[in-house]
Amino acid sequence: MHKTILVQSLIRLIYRVGISEG
Repeated sequence: MHKTILVQSLIRLIYRVGISEG
């Protein structure tokens, strides 16, 4: 199982939300 992919996906989502919020 590749947990790294799941973590990366979560980080990417948070990163995008952070940029969207400013």
